[in-house]
Amino acid sequence: TPFDGLANGDVNLMSSKSGAFNTKLTVQSLRILDQTWGDLALALGQTAAGPLDIDLRLESEDTALKAAGYYSADANAPELNFLAEIQKFDLSSIERLSMGQLKNTKGQLQGRISIAGDPKKPDIEGELKFVNTSFTPTAVNTEFILEDEIITIENDKILLPNFRIKDRENNLAKIDGEIISQQFQDFKLRLNLNATN
Repeated sequence: TPFDGLANGDVNLMSSKSGAFNTKLTVQSLRILDQTWGDLALALGQTAAGPLDIDLRLESEDTALKAAGYYSADANAPELNFLAEIQKFDLSSIERLSMGQLKNTKGQLQGRISIAGDPKKPDIEGELKFVNTSFTPTAVNTEFILEDEIITIENDKILLPNFRIKDRENNLAKIDGEIISQQFQDFKLRLNLNATN
């Protein structure tokens, strides 16, 4: 099956008239496509007059992900405020999701992304860091190395400031520029590539 795990939780309806509630759900040993990702925990809560609070965590020996914040559905001024933190994420986990396009994947992904403001056009900021990463695309069967490279996210822009990729022969490619999108659709590339061998 695509999804698997042992789920348990509780729901506490404080007052059906006010709509306030608290609920918690855990999924132990969450598996997706036969890959074990860890223990998933989701907590939702709302007071009678307050926003919807959300706390989502995924934890294992190699993974520590957290997304927490709130959403206010106020008719005059709706607002969301979320912070996603990747404390550690073993990139070898993505091999099975690549459907055979990657192999020998190693290293860690770390970072944080914040989303805040008007839900229709929120402010999005953050960065993702590849730590001692290497991978081999099966199409070219060549190992590529990302030592400590950073991708920056600023609203509709994905920035690659002096992003460096090496191969095992120490040939170096430098990518500098930005990827622009509208709500992460219709991507436009403005990138410079310099390669040495």
